Amino acid sequence: MVTRSRFVTNTGLSFAVVAGGMVAVSVLQLLLLLVSFPPRPGGVRERMAGRFAEAPWALNFVATHPVSWVLLVTVVSSITLVAALALLRRKNWGRRLFIAVLGVFLAWIAVALPSLLAMRPEDFAIRGSVPQGFYYPFLLIRAFTIGIGLLVVVVCIMIIVRLRTPSTRSEFDNGG
Repeated sequence: MVTRSRFVTNTGLSFAVVAGGMVAVSVLQLLLLLVSFPPRPGGVRERMAGRFAEAPWALNFVATHPVSWVLLVTVVSSITLVAALALLRRKNWGRRLFIAVLGVFLAWIAVALPSLLAMRPEDFAIRGSVPQGFYYPFLLIRAFTIGIGLLVVVVCIMIIVRLRTPSTRSEFDNGG
């Protein structure tokens, strides 16, 4: 009989809780967006397009396609929830799906990080002017976000490496 490692249990449980919360929040956001900003000509997309035309592409996409963004978050969170629950059940397809989801997440960070680095306080200007005193808090928030992002990258890589070791793979049905 193969022992069940705490690593797999804790990883699966942690990601199931976080992904479950993300699914719930993103579904509520989607409902809020659809009720508050129904799709129509001259709606939020058109209004935001001009405001964020010069913003980095990631910020521009999130601002001009909020429903698409929330749908993407909902789908990825749902897939992560399914993979985390399968990880808890020690299903090998769940381990592979979980590794794939983390890989997609790492790819997203690699693609979005340059956009984050390119953001300026002017991208958040209200009626053409940056709020007074916004510059240094903006730099602090950006530095904190980049630091957390890099920490998440390290943790994801560690999880992927650990899920691929022979001892961890042996815990799953079909032996990995």
